[in-house]
Amino acid sequence: MPTTQQKLRQWPEVAASGNVSYLQNAPALRLFHDDPAKFAAKVVFSKSVCWAYEEQLRLVFDRSGLRELPEGAVVERTLGCRAPARLRAHARNKLANSTVELYQAGDVFADCRLDRTKIERDVFTVTSHF
Repeated sequence: MPTTQQKLRQWPEVAASGNVSYLQNAPALRLFHDDPAKFAAKVVFSKSVCWAYEEQLRLVFDRSGLRELPEGAVVERTLGCRAPARLRAHARNKLANSTVELYQAGDVFADCRLDRTKIERDVFTVTSHF
């Protein structure tokens, strides 16, 4: 039986797919020297190493628009540092009966980085982020 990742990659509308490369330094983008496909792959499939925890798979579609993702395609959601309480409550309610885990990002000012806290029903974290 194919995995969720295999199912996603096999969608007829998917023009390209790949795991994100998490890099210490940004890739050199040479617009007039690189092959167009290689240039596009650098732009679409590269991110800073600080995001490596995401283990992200990216899909590029032929056309824009919304799509229904198969069950298991999304395993977690992270809300931004300044997501308002209403958005957190809305996300919690929407994901109540799913296996998707919900996190809240927060600034760690001393280290110039972000951290995440899992949002759980009836657990109220006391922090300056929220």
